[in-house]
Amino acid sequence: MTSVLMVLSGAHYWTLSDRTQHPTGFWAEEFLVPYEMFKDQGYDVSLATPGAAPPTVDELSLGIAGGLPKKTRRYRAKLSELEPVLAKPLDLHLVDILEYDLVFFPGGSWSHGGSCDR
Repeated sequence: MTSVLMVLSGAHYWTLSDRTQHPTGFWAEEFLVPYEMFKDQGYDVSLATPGAAPPTVDELSLGIAGGLPKKTRRYRAKLSELEPVLAKPLDLHLVDILEYDLVFFPGGSWSHGGSCDR
């Protein structure tokens, strides 16, 4: 079976230059779409974060910035279903990446102006 290590941020906020904290986290679509694609192909998917910190979803990705309400409701439901997986990531510092066939870092931007809705 193909094994995938998905690496997510463990950050819950950014500290800005004025020392205020700005909430952050992983973008729901950038995690969920590839995660579901890997699982649909029968891949064994493991999640890892620095220090095994449970990752936080960026709430902006579940609002209008993340798409229409139908889509973001679907993402919220899937994240709720995956809560046990997200709650116990591996510690990235202790992972032997040679044990995986693929290491995947969700994230980035879409230059074509669309979304990756399936």
